Amino acid sequence: MRHATVITLFIAALMGVALYYLKYRVTELENELARLNREIVDDQQAVHVLRAEWSYLNETSRLRAIAEQHLGMVPISPEQFATPEEIPSRDLAGDNRATPARESVN
Repeated sequence: MRHATVITLFIAALMGVALYYLKYRVTELENELARLNREIVDDQQAVHVLRAEWSYLNETSRLRAIAEQHLGMVPISPEQFATPEEIPSRDLAGDNRATPARESVN
């Protein structure tokens, strides 16, 4: 009877220590989960702000004004378009020199 009592007490003490360790490990993991959830929410808010900034920075009228101001760019006029006949063609024999498709008369 003494061996059974000692073994039972030993197993009970071992289970108590394991349960104590497990409880604090679960608490640590819950704290880590809460921290990660807070970080996810913060990151989602940052992404929302970045998307709003991206929309503002890519606004067409804003980009047009900046291009005109700093680059001297203006919208394309219809005279700047070319017809397919006006585009130089390449020699298919491997010669990379551009040859005009037709002579232009100016």
